[in-house]
Amino acid sequence: MPTVTVVTDALLSLAKSAAKSYGYPDLPMVVVPHPFETLAPERIRQIAEEKFAEIVSAVSRPTEVPSQR
Repeated sequence: MPTVTVVTDALLSLAKSAAKSYGYPDLPMVVVPHPFETLAPERIRQIAEEKFAEIVSAVSRPTEVPSQR
């Protein structure tokens, strides 16, 4: 199933490590500012609009499926 992870810049390293440990070293990720949850709704909408094309592009790229464990 195509997917993209949206992660804050402060947690990017952790997200990459977790993805790799679960067998998804090339998991598509789109980075947003940290902290995200404290932003005003208008700013969140602006970021969503700015990141929309990046999210669509990331979820549309073919990726390799890891082998079953």
